[in-house]
Amino acid sequence: MKFKLSVFALALLVSGGLLAKVTEEETFSFPLNDGGRFSISNVNGSITITGGSGETVEIVATKKADNQKDLDKIKIEISHSADEIVVETELGSSDKWFSWGGNNSGHVTYEVIVPANTELDSVETVNGGVAISGVSNRVVAESVNG
Repeated sequence: MKFKLSVFALALLVSGGLLAKVTEEETFSFPLNDGGRFSISNVNGSITITGGSGETVEIVATKKADNQKDLDKIKIEISHSADEIVVETELGSSDKWFSWGGNNSGHVTYEVIVPANTELDSVETVNGGVAISGVSNRVVAESVNG
């Protein structure tokens, strides 16, 4: 009985290690002219955008994955000028031996503060929700599974 209990405890420890997540937070800040445009594209994860009183766009991106390799493959590409900011998320492929279609285990959650008069050209995510508040300009948003 003691042996069975030890094997069960070991299996529980190993499976717990497989479920562990790694996390990394990145922050970005860019000035944006009054009425400037902001776009963001995400694959896995939610996007929350709040209109604020400042003249800068503040982005907090929280990346999570099942392992460090998948986390390292998540890339956040940002192009910016005084009139437009574009954020794109790339997850990369997973190296796991079992993964549906080779998909990376990672996801990115975005918390964004924009000037209230920002035009939200495109806010889109595939697997996650979109929440927008306090923005007084045009908004185009889309979520597929969220």
